[in-house]
Amino acid sequence: MTINVKDPNNMNSNQIILKVPGRGVFACAPIERGSFVAEYRGELISKHKREKRQKKYTEKQNAFLFDFKWNGDIW
Repeated sequence: MTINVKDPNNMNSNQIILKVPGRGVFACAPIERGSFVAEYRGELISKHKREKRQKKYTEKQNAFLFDFKWNGDIW
């Protein structure tokens, strides 16, 4: 399923929902190196802490946890 979204900068984008768990956002056009793409404002926690929270939140089904790589570390 694809959802068409219009962001605050009036750029059209698509949100693609795959048949696998989770969601992803994909660019509809090339992005120039060094361009601002997104800002993450959530808490940065260690992999160990994330694993503990994931067990807790999975029981309640009320949270999203994201992993990403930056500067060689997984957050």
